[in-house]
Amino acid sequence: MKYQPNLLAALVSAGLLAGCASGGGSSGSGSGSPDPALQPLRPGYEPSPCGTLYGYPVECQSFRPAGFPRLPDNFKTWAELKPDTLTEQKWNLESLVVFDDTLSSVKQVYPFLNNYKVDVQYDGQRNLVQFLYGRGPGQSNLAAVGHGGIDVAHHAINEFAPQSPFSSLPVGTLGVIANPYVQGWNYQSFGVWSESTVAEKTMRIAAISMGNASGVHPTSGTATFTGKLGGFYVSPAGQGSMAAAELSVSANFSTRSLTFASSNTVTTRDLVKATPAPNLNLSGTLTYTPDTGRFSGVLTNAGGTMAGSTTGRYYGPNAAELGGAFAVKSPTTVETFTGAYGAKR
Repeated sequence: MKYQPNLLAALVSAGLLAGCASGGGSSGSGSGSPDPALQPLRPGYEPSPCGTLYGYPVECQSFRPAGFPRLPDNFKTWAELKPDTLTEQKWNLESLVVFDDTLSSVKQVYPFLNNYKVDVQYDGQRNLVQFLYGRGPGQSNLAAVGHGGIDVAHHAINEFAPQSPFSSLPVGTLGVIANPYVQGWNYQSFGVWSESTVAEKTMRIAAISMGNASGVHPTSGTATFTGKLGGFYVSPAGQGSMAAAELSVSANFSTRSLTFASSNTVTTRDLVKATPAPNLNLSGTLTYTPDTGRFSGVLTNAGGTMAGSTTGRYYGPNAAELGGAFAVKSPTTVETFTGAYGAKR
């Protein structure tokens, strides 16, 4: 499925697909002089007709550092990925939410599918090295707030990325990324990024599910998948925070339905203090057709203030795992919860 023009424009201005909307040499809002703060993270990029990202040339549909070999599009499992190997992952599913830069209004919500890719890399200790367009200095995780196995990566504040409204730490762009090795996943994972853009005066949250998608799934029986959910929450008052939760999904392969339920949701702004947020626990019933492993449905929060769509799919052989992305919002306030999830049997 191709992006519609308005979705491409949103991603271009977000700096996610700089210059790729037209396929020509124009650059997006990330163009200009290279940012010195990102220089250590970007030793150089191959020339590309797709423009620039924060002043550095990037390839179409990929953020590939120079010197890394081009990878075949045949990722199968995290177990077979050698340490310090850069892999390309297809964004199988994504939700994109666009706010103004003060989080006082929601401009648009885009739940959609796509075929673009993201570079992912872990070192020999299975620590995150790169995701999307690089890891930020001082990578951490959410272990202190009860959700180990969810990494937090960020870039420093610079002329393109002001203080993140989702953290009290001095960071610009901010990512909440599941670590598949810690989670025990082998076929999928997820990542959620928030980014401000000074020129456009917007804040964007992109939540993606990625991995070895499979259309093969059982046609009878049941299974319970357990895992994690993570993302970014905007309160009715317009304050942002990171959020994480436990996830349980009960699948009935005979009726092609899934019962979705997250629990133990907490929010944090400093990676240290966990604020219990049971009102952000999500639930819903999802369904899919016989000829596909892709499911969808509506989620609502326990507080009864938000609702919105989720799209997910099975990953690996015989529906070994599942993952997806979601965006729920209030019909009357700016309250919004945008994120992604992953789980295994």
